[in-house]
Amino acid sequence: MTKINNLSRKELYDLVWSKPISTLSKEYDLSDLELRKICINYQIPLPKNGHWSKLKYSKAVKIIPFIEDFDGSNMIQYVPKVKSTKELVKKFKPIRTEVPLKLTNPLPEILEAEAELKKYKFTDWWPMTRSSEVLSIKVSNFKLLNRALRIMDVFLKTITKRAFTYEIVRGSLKVRKYDIVITINCRELNNRKFFKDKHGWNSSSLTPNGILSINIEGIHPKQWKDGKLKLEERIDIIVLQLDNFFMGEKLREIEISRYWREVERLEKERLARQKVIQNDIDEFKKLKLNARRYHECQMMRDYINAASKYRDEDWIQWANDAVDWYDPIILKPHEKLDYADRSSLELMRRVL
Repeated sequence: MTKINNLSRKELYDLVWSKPISTLSKEYDLSDLELRKICINYQIPLPKNGHWSKLKYSKAVKIIPFIEDFDGSNMIQYVPKVKSTKELVKKFKPIRTEVPLKLTNPLPEILEAEAELKKYKFTDWWPMTRSSEVLSIKVSNFKLLNRALRIMDVFLKTITKRAFTYEIVRGSLKVRKYDIVITINCRELNNRKFFKDKHGWNSSSLTPNGILSINIEGIHPKQWKDGKLKLEERIDIIVLQLDNFFMGEKLREIEISRYWREVERLEKERLARQKVIQNDIDEFKKLKLNARRYHECQMMRDYINAASKYRDEDWIQWANDAVDWYDPIILKPHEKLDYADRSSLELMRRVL
């Protein structure tokens, strides 16, 4: 992982305003473009063109302040673009790791697997070794098992040197790097043979072919197998490609995380806009309701004036108080009517 991931946004901001991008990118083993993209993604302002030339001749420059409000991680998370295996091999020139002709200082996990798997009894139904107690290696004979154990012993020692960690979980090899965990297995490949069964139906069977393979399981599988070069001759290349694979997975994880952060940000903005719009709609509904109530109040006051010739003073006073209570502008308190909702005219609290 590139050392720029040890920086916070503020620390990177201070750096890009203390020295040119071209100088800084070399210190962090990045291209100018990669460093600029990181700053853009993390909303870190960059000096304008000509900034350093102006400083050189003691001219005034504009400093863009640091942006505190950032909806994302405060620590830089960056995985460089995954290079092809050929580029990696050319750059690192790995020393070829030799696989001995017999187990030499084997790891405890390999010794346990050897002791357990060599007890295995082959049958027509279960023609390959397997175990859920130790490192599970699936092969059809003990000669190939010895070879697979030697390969896996060297493989595990090599990935440990390259800062990988691993553990055996119910027979599965779990390998971790960059906080990514994948499952790797070692097994013999099969040839599939098609034939007609005794009822005339199409059928097939698998026959072990003696070709050994190392496989990455999961939604992004990958396989290395015996070919022109045996697995023993390709351990370093396999580990290098494995590192490349982990970097690709980490980059994919970061991009997915960045995508969902953006989705979450847009959803927050949408909900905020929706809230503003809903508030306007609610206010308009209230306006419409109040206008209707005001119009009703005007009609009721006309009615009270017309009925005043035939009603006593107490009723007229009660009616005017009631209309003033109902009027959306006056909203006069009323000893009895305050128990009701002005809009629905239903009791809204218990009468004591």
